[in-house]
Amino acid sequence: MNWRKLGFKEEEIEEARRFAELCYNDKRWNGNPVLIILDACFDSIGLNYFSVVFRKTYKFYLEKVKTGKVINCKDLLTEQNLEYVRSLLNNDRVVNCIKKICEIVSKNENEYKFLKEWAFRADPYKFKEDIIGKINGVGINTFQYLRMQVGVDTIMPDKIIIKWLKERAGLKIDNPFDAIEKGHKFASSIGLKDTELCWAIWISESNEFNKIIIM
Repeated sequence: MNWRKLGFKEEEIEEARRFAELCYNDKRWNGNPVLIILDACFDSIGLNYFSVVFRKTYKFYLEKVKTGKVINCKDLLTEQNLEYVRSLLNNDRVVNCIKKICEIVSKNENEYKFLKEWAFRADPYKFKEDIIGKINGVGINTFQYLRMQVGVDTIMPDKIIIKWLKERAGLKIDNPFDAIEKGHKFASSIGLKDTELCWAIWISESNEFNKIIIM
């Protein structure tokens, strides 16, 4: 079987590969840890990614990062900047997750390097023992998506991915870890990398191809 037989369109796979390449090459959100963390945490409450999560993160980029007001995680930790985050998504759990992750990352001189090294060492099967995974409100999806965005080729087992793997790939998925393991094997069997498969599913299932901005 290949991805064409699963109903993916050529342009969806091309777009998925562009997103994946950004992740593999340290260029997702221009390699800015603040935006990567915001994206992952905003995405944790199940809002539509391309029309809501991406656009809220992109707005932060335009208002704070592009203007030089927030360069790194340390900058984000001012009350003023955290309140701006809250204005984008008024959710205490999400804002707390962003703050706690940034506190950890900001202790390092090279924040992106720290995040990347963490991601490649991190074990999703022990994520509740992890320095980031044990933060209250950080679930396996946020954990995996953070890892994915800095180059780890892995599956983010969110509800969209799990539903697709069950219904379209015909896999028996009992929990998120099944999705990570079986999703990996399935991606390889159809000629895709894990990250490519995730983006392909998100793009295809969103029905918002024309709204997508690659960043």
